[in-house]
Amino acid sequence: MMMFKRILLVALVVLVAACSKSPPETVPVQLTVNLQVPSMRAPTGTVHLYTYNAYRGEGELRHPLGFIEEKLTFDYGDGQINHSFDYVPGSGEGFVVYAFLDVNGDGALCTPTERDEFSGLTVLAEEPSGEMTVDVELTSPCAGSERFFPPPM
Repeated sequence: MMMFKRILLVALVVLVAACSKSPPETVPVQLTVNLQVPSMRAPTGTVHLYTYNAYRGEGELRHPLGFIEEKLTFDYGDGQINHSFDYVPGSGEGFVVYAFLDVNGDGALCTPTERDEFSGLTVLAEEPSGEMTVDVELTSPCAGSERFFPPPM
């Protein structure tokens, strides 16, 4: 019985130690996104914004477009978006901002009958940190982020 209590106590200590790991350190990021929509005269609607690491993982597990934040929405307004988030340094390589302008308010990028919504993607070599300004040109109709990156070989 004494041995059982010791094993139970050791298991409890291991469980508490495993669950008490401190959260990863983060850095604040102040992101300004300047959107250009050259194919539309007076653009209006909802901007859907996604941020990614260009690559995440190592070896056979390395893959493009590891989400940082997804499905952020903003009114188009004057085409400038200001957004703050916390980033875990070293969690991936590079920084990617993808956006599309939802002009009909359905929450989706294009449909089989509506093909006039435009998207764009910008890739930066450095990880996000501090104050960043990214220009995204929304010139590709109905293109998801995977169509832009990684570039075709």
